[in-house]
Amino acid sequence: MADLTQEGLGIFEETLDSLRDGFALALSENINQMAVFDRPTVSLCPMDTVLSDTGTVLQTTFGFSSLSSDQSVLVFSQQESLILADLAGGGTGMTPPVLLLDEHLNTLANAMQGTLVGFGAAIGNSLNVTLVPEVTSTTLEMLTLPPCFASVTHAVMVEYPVQVPDIMDSMLRLYFTSEMARSLAPAITSAENAAKAAAQAGEDTRSMSPSHSGGSGSAPAFDPFGASAENLPRGIDIILDIPLQVSVELGRKEMLIKDVLELTTGSIVELERVAGEPVDLLVNGRLVARGEVVVIDDNFGLRLTEIVSPEERLNSLARK
Repeated sequence: MADLTQEGLGIFEETLDSLRDGFALALSENINQMAVFDRPTVSLCPMDTVLSDTGTVLQTTFGFSSLSSDQSVLVFSQQESLILADLAGGGTGMTPPVLLLDEHLNTLANAMQGTLVGFGAAIGNSLNVTLVPEVTSTTLEMLTLPPCFASVTHAVMVEYPVQVPDIMDSMLRLYFTSEMARSLAPAITSAENAAKAAAQAGEDTRSMSPSHSGGSGSAPAFDPFGASAENLPRGIDIILDIPLQVSVELGRKEMLIKDVLELTTGSIVELERVAGEPVDLLVNGRLVARGEVVVIDDNFGLRLTEIVSPEERLNSLARK
């Protein structure tokens, strides 16, 4: 599987930023102190760089088998692990142990397990699924990534600045494969598919141009209505630069006034449209096309899959 693009990294960063409050709450509950997360940074890190760090770290290996067979790693430094062990064990964090004994490591393992359960719940809420992490180990040793990283050239590294006020100012790190990142943020795949479709459309356009097809002469004038010039009304060129209001309609629902008045934050309005069905493209409130929603550079877009006939479009635009 290819590495994430810069656009994909940006989408993943936005996804993880939306989860930071839930992630921070999960850690807070497991160390008995308020933890505050800042905005994460996401980058592609070469595997040789990742594995060149020979320092001892607290690492917890986990996965979400319902999303991907790949595993990921949660990492704290050795010094931070001492403070976390003291906090998770009921201490103040001001007099952490000098060395991590087995009892401390067991306490940390439980705390990391609980923290990742909260992280999984936050991701599950964003994906509208129940997501429970499978934690395989929590160890204090030199960083060792799971076997799934053996087949990749770069790891997706996430760095969350973490602060426990007056006690600890640290950096939590996570390592994912690009495949796992795509599983946690499906918008990445949607953006990649949109980019591929756009690139393919560009290739198709170039292959049809005279310079690529061996034709000669000038290219025909652009026809915004998809119809031959003789079929268009006379004088239509005079109004071609008039601006129109273009909107996309996901669906509609007829409701009684009393039902509308009962709507509150969190209410769900079920639309009269089947999931996966194309959405409508309206121009000045008139249907001209249908298509599927895509994500392009963090913005929603519409890829057209069905065009209303030119005559119907002209007639609908002419009607009041």
